This record gives sequence, structure tokens and C-alpha cells, in this order.
Amino acid sequence: MNVSNLNQNLLLFQQPQSQQPQQSAENEPDTMIRFDNANNNHVTMINYNDHHNHHYHNYPHPHALQSMSPSTFMSSTIILTIVTILATPSNILVIWVVLKTPTLRMKAVNMLIVNLCLLDLIASLLDLPLIWVILQFNYNHVRFDRIICNFQLFIHHLTISGQLLSFASVGYERYHTVSNPFDKEKVRKITHFLVINIWLSAILIPALELQFTLDTIDYAFCTQSIRGTGHLGILFIMLPFGFVCFLFVAYFYARIVWLVRKHCKNVNTTCRKYVGVTTFGNGTDISNVSELPSIYGEVCVLDSRNRSLGRRKIEAETAKRSFFVIVSFVAFTLPYPLMIIIERILNHTNHQPQPDQKSFWFEWEYCLNLMSLLSSAFNPIIYGLANRQFRSAFNKICHRYYRRYKSRDYI
Repeated sequence: MNVSNLNQNLLLFQQPQSQQPQQSAENEPDTMIRFDNANNNHVTMINYNDHHNHHYHNYPHPHALQSMSPSTFMSSTIILTIVTILATPSNILVIWVVLKTPTLRMKAVNMLIVNLCLLDLIASLLDLPLIWVILQFNYNHVRFDRIICNFQLFIHHLTISGQLLSFASVGYERYHTVSNPFDKEKVRKITHFLVINIWLSAILIPALELQFTLDTIDYAFCTQSIRGTGHLGILFIMLPFGFVCFLFVAYFYARIVWLVRKHCKNVNTTCRKYVGVTTFGNGTDISNVSELPSIYGEVCVLDSRNRSLGRRKIEAETAKRSFFVIVSFVAFTLPYPLMIIIERILNHTNHQPQPDQKSFWFEWEYCLNLMSLLSSAFNPIIYGLANRQFRSAFNKICHRYYRRYKSRDYI
């Protein structure tokens, strides 16, 4: 379309038709037409009364601008602030404790936990600031360049994919350690292999999205275009990938609980009561030797009552830790794809959804997408700080530095 034809169309658009009655000033829609480039072939038509924004690039297909309401803007800002405040120091703390404690560095599972904390740090130091800046610019109706939007999409899905793979890898390592507790060298080799595959897969998955399915809500929000409301990247890549990771996590932790219960049932070690034992040293007769003190532990229990109590304690701790892992996995990753599926079902039944409904779904889905970043703040708590060995090592390090500080005061 050349410039003259376009100007004629604009003049026809601005002139009122004679067949229709003249509209009043208060009912006349406020319409603005803006040329977005020097060639006058990219036009933006904005209607402020019905809140519809349409783009026409040589008039092929209309695209609506994606903006955000003040309430959603405040909710998203609060979520990003909470995640940033919690995620950055907690992940740095877990990495610092592992690096400062030799006994923790020797364990293979801590390598996976440190790898998970590194991914969470990338999310809190790169992804969250980018999302916060995009949020501010979007609220002020300012577009970003496609390169920045692609980079934010890549970082966001890299961290999420790495987290999902880390969850499954930690479950596999824990299961292999429980089933083969004395094969530590093999577990370390498996852990190195898992870490390498986590990073390779975490880079490959967002690269595939950028190449084939750029239709994601992050891209739509960054570019302020309607492209992204189809959620093809989520439905065809991230959702199946997350479902497979969830099956692995649930399977491995269910196997761990089953193995622990089986092990506790097989432990039947008891201590007999010896009466009238005669020593061979000085010939002293020790009669009515009482039973040894009952050991209330995880490996060896002495009588039936303490054996039952110890078994219940081990099973309860294992089940509780597995429950927290699975619940955190579901709570942070499931709501967003579930909302997308519900929207697709409702849109299939309602063939022409209203614009207000589209805006409602878009804002809710974006908030739930941001809530998936909350796992970056809670992962170090669930996998690191909730562990007794981590807390003990942290207390020792703090006590060591406190003693150094006090010794400097006395010098």
C-alpha cells in the first residue's frame, strides 16, 4: 500500500458518512491515529473509549496491545519485591555454607543443591530485574526492543527448566543413595553427569522456544503485542516437560518412602538380658545384670517398643520431607499451566470472548507466571536451610567468626 492510498483511507475514516446521523460530542469516540515509522506504513489506531488498541502493518492482521491494570501492576511489583528480598540472600547463604564446610562439599547431593541455588541466583539477579524494568515500561506504555524481550524469555525459561531438572535430579540422587548407601563413588559420578545434563537441557529448551514457539506470555507482555496469548510455548514445550519432571519427582520420593519403611521393618536387632554373668578376672559374680540402655535411633533399636518408635520417627521424617518437596513443586509450577488450560477450555466453549475477559485472563496468567519465581526463594529453605546438617554447619561458621571478632576486641 503506498502513501497516497493510505492518506485517502485516513481521510475517508475521519469524514463522517452522510447516511448516518451526526454523533454528539460526548458519544463520539476519542480516536488517535499514529504513524510509527518514516515510511508511513505502520499505523497504530487507539480507541480510548472501548480500550481496544490495534496495530496494522500494511493492514494484514490486527494485533492488540497488552497493557496492565493498576491492581495487577501493584500485585506483580509486590511479588517481584518479595522474591528478590528472599531469594538472593538465602541462595548466597546456602552456597557459602557448602563452600565453607568440607563435610558438606563431599556429599553428592549438596552439589545438586548448589547447582539449584546457582540457577535461583540467575533468576534473582538477571530475570527478576529485567521483569521489573519491563513491568515499569509496560505500565507506562513503552515498548522494548525484541532483542531484550528474547533475552528475558531465554533467561526466564532457562531458570525454570533448570529448576525442574534439578528437582528430578535431587530425587534420583536421594533414591540412589538410599538404595545403595555404600556406593558413594558411583553416586558422585552420576551427580556430575546430572549437573552437566541439567545445564545442557536448560539451555536447549528456551532455545527451542525462541526458534519455534515464541508465543509466550512473557514475550507478549514485553513487546505489548497480542502474540503470546496463544501460549504455544507453554502448552507444547514447558507443560509436557514439567509434567514429566513431576512424575520423576513423585516416583523417586515415593520409592524413598517405600525403601525406608521396608528397611525399618527388616531391622530386628535386639539385645538379650544376661543374668548371672561370671567374670574371669577376679572371680566376681555379677548377678542380675540389667538391660543395656535403650537406644532410640535410626539404625539399631533394642526392644520392640523403641524399635517401633524409631521406625515411626524415620518414616515420619522421610515422608514429611518428601511431602514438602512435592507440595512446593506443585504449588509453584502447577497454577500457571492450569490457568492456561482452563482459559483454553472456556474460550473453546465461548467462541467470541469479550475483551474484558481477555484482559482478565491475561493479567491473572501473568501474575501466576511470576508466582512460579517464588520457588527461587523457597528452594534454599526446603533443600538447604531446613536440613539439620546445614543448620549445624551454619552455626559453627557463625560461632567461628564471632570468636574471631571477640578476639580482635580483646587485642
